[in-house]
Amino acid sequence: PAAAADESARIYAAKCKTCHGVEGSSPFPELSLVDDKWLHGSAVADITRVIEDGVPGKAMASFKPQLTKAEIDALARYVRSLAKKGKAEKGASRK
Repeated sequence: PAAAADESARIYAAKCKTCHGVEGSSPFPELSLVDDKWLHGSAVADITRVIEDGVPGKAMASFKPQLTKAEIDALARYVRSLAKKGKAEKGASRK
């Protein structure tokens, strides 16, 4: 499991960080992955679909040609975990 998480983090850094920021904390609200605002659904299945298919008319490209199904599934779980981590950090900083 730790190796899979490391691999997902590596894929995120290579494929997602440029637009979505370090650990999902893009300064642009529509690109942030650490808030509760999910434009295309917040379930892992929704995130998987966006990674696989992209978002027509937006900069979010399909990664299906570049990543295996297993990599996409793991990346979707990793992206979803960023929101939970960001929420926990925000809560901790308010104390």
